Amino acid sequence: MRAVVSGAGISGLAVAHALTSLGWQVDLVEVAPGPRTEGYTLDLFGPGYAAAEELGVLDAISARGRVYRAARFVQATGRSSGELPLAAFAELQGGRFLSITRGGLEEALRSTLPEGARVHFGRTVADVAEMADLRDQEDVARVRLDDGTELDADLVLICEGLHSPTRAQLFPDAAVRHLGFLTGAFSTEAPEVSERLGLTVEMSDTIGRQVGTYAMDDELVSTFTLARGTELPADRVDWLREQLVGAGPAAEALIARVPEDDVFVDVVAQAIAPRWRHGRVLLMGDAAHAVSLIAGQGASLAIAGAHALGQELATLTRPVTAVTLTQALDRYETRWRAQVEPVQDRARQGASSFVPTGRSALVLRRLVVRATRLPLVARLVARSIGGAPTH
Repeated sequence: MRAVVSGAGISGLAVAHALTSLGWQVDLVEVAPGPRTEGYTLDLFGPGYAAAEELGVLDAISARGRVYRAARFVQATGRSSGELPLAAFAELQGGRFLSITRGGLEEALRSTLPEGARVHFGRTVADVAEMADLRDQEDVARVRLDDGTELDADLVLICEGLHSPTRAQLFPDAAVRHLGFLTGAFSTEAPEVSERLGLTVEMSDTIGRQVGTYAMDDELVSTFTLARGTELPADRVDWLREQLVGAGPAAEALIARVPEDDVFVDVVAQAIAPRWRHGRVLLMGDAAHAVSLIAGQGASLAIAGAHALGQELATLTRPVTAVTLTQALDRYETRWRAQVEPVQDRARQGASSFVPTGRSALVLRRLVVRATRLPLVARLVARSIGGAPTH
């Protein structure tokens, strides 16, 4: 069996692992000229952690991940307003919880790809058509790339992320739902900041935005920001620098170190698609069901979704026909919608309260954070957030 996967990000790489473990040949088509490094830090836990273990990639991920001990909320002066014990989140997951950058997670998945998977960098899908395969009289999908290359496949998986161009072409009824925020992230060398932070995440105690700064290793420090807005800035670097002003000592120490390139800025939004399948073409990951940064489970759901698809395809008996294949894809969609749609709903409901809008909301958050010094309260807060990003 043959598959073409458009997008070699987290979802695409994870599904390549799932399919090659079943003996499929997989071609991954990636628009980027090479491996990407930009992006914010992600949390891996729950079904995503278990799926990574089942797919045999957990060791590679763990080697690149970190477990942070606390998130300290600080005012512009550096004064602490409270500390959130991140250990409570890990404890809630039975210790099966880690944080890793998007680039690090992709590297872990890419470096462990078996021989049955090939990555074509710098290419995009130009067209997908179904036609008869004279070898077995079954329909196949013919994928034409932007350079004219044609690839025949039994299955085409669209893993192009929130702004998927192929989804727009083949699934015109799909939509992107904005949640009213912009997000940005970058990494830079700042060993003195890294040493001071250790395994503590410094979070801004601010109104209208949230900035988090954390050490990735002894040299590298990363920062993410979440701010209200819907229009992408004309100058991403200037916008990031503006977010760091008054966001705490660690963030302000990085203002002059925001790189001129390799920064990430995007809208915070969800993908809403009434259907995920079109013939032999299937939407996956954020292209199908982006839950948003606010939900904090996108990476976990992408990996777990890839594993779930693999489980459905593993039930197929040969010879596999177009009918039995599409039945398996429909079973996957039914099963996985039931998992991701509640996560999307919770993120939409909680979006308005994620960033304090005024002084009263800021004071309320301070009280909640301080109360987490009590173990019972810490567990309740961790459970109510349900895995929302802590950094």
